[in-house]
Amino acid sequence: MAHGIIGRLASLELPLWQVLLLGGAAFLIGRRAQTGSALEPEPEPKPEPKSEPDSLAPTTREHLRLARREGTKLVLVVRTDLAMGGAEVAAQCAQATLECYRQAQQAAPGVLGVWGHEGQAKVTVKCRGEDEIARLEVRAREAGLVAHLSASSSGSARTVLGVGPGPISVINSVTGSLKLY
Repeated sequence: MAHGIIGRLASLELPLWQVLLLGGAAFLIGRRAQTGSALEPEPEPKPEPKSEPDSLAPTTREHLRLARREGTKLVLVVRTDLAMGGAEVAAQCAQATLECYRQAQQAAPGVLGVWGHEGQAKVTVKCRGEDEIARLEVRAREAGLVAHLSASSSGSARTVLGVGPGPISVINSVTGSLKLY
């Protein structure tokens, strides 16, 4: 039957404008059947909220200015005195990264946006023990950076400190002396 209809349509001699008009009408009818409205526009993606520097705290405003100028990164500080296996280190680093991201959504959305736009640079460094990682957390918070200290699954040991995302110079002022993991 379809071949018969196509054959009949092919034998008709219609001007091009009529073919285009009929094709457009068929398209709109089909679209209306699918969506409920023939002329309903496609939904536009919502723009990402822009953080207004005037509404930010002075430290956050300065961090956003620096982030735009010099770039951003997130540093993961891993304790080496615990002799964690590779899977445990990876899990703790993932947890610290996720918690830093969540905190940055609230505390530093502009810096988080710059970090996301630049490819989310992450650097893993090592520290010697719990005292050092605790001091680094305090220094990070004093510098106005997002910081999260992850604990082992048993909760008995603090294992990985996430610092940032933040401006490279500010993060380096806290973690720049540490060696790569």
